[in-house]
Amino acid sequence: MRYLVLPVHDEVPARARVVAPLDVPLARIGAGFAYVLDAAAAEGRHWTNDGLVEDVATGGGAGCAAAYLRRHGRTGDGEQWVLRQGRFAGRTGAMTVSAAGRGVDVRAVRVGGEVAFVAEGRLRELPAPGL
Repeated sequence: MRYLVLPVHDEVPARARVVAPLDVPLARIGAGFAYVLDAAAAEGRHWTNDGLVEDVATGGGAGCAAAYLRRHGRTGDGEQWVLRQGRFAGRTGAMTVSAAGRGVDVRAVRVGGEVAFVAEGRLRELPAPGL
């Protein structure tokens, strides 16, 4: 997944919002999603590109954040740390992340954590072709 990692600090995460659809501007730079990262607080935020839904734990974004911090020497090679997300959505999640490599050669990223069962469903029939 291609995330644009947006490093921020201090009070910025609490004020962050998506105010216009992000699909087109992100596509222009080769990204599919944006991930707001406060590295000092080890906290991230991620929304759908229309800004309507905030995710409480985004594994793909967390992995890109870990690679970003490793690339810039902000974490040790393979060092595990906890990245929190979801506080502003009312459900704080925590993911254990690590990245290994040096500079632009970050080759191994790990993201882990526990999940909570939130729903169950059953598919009655396959969707029509093309949907």
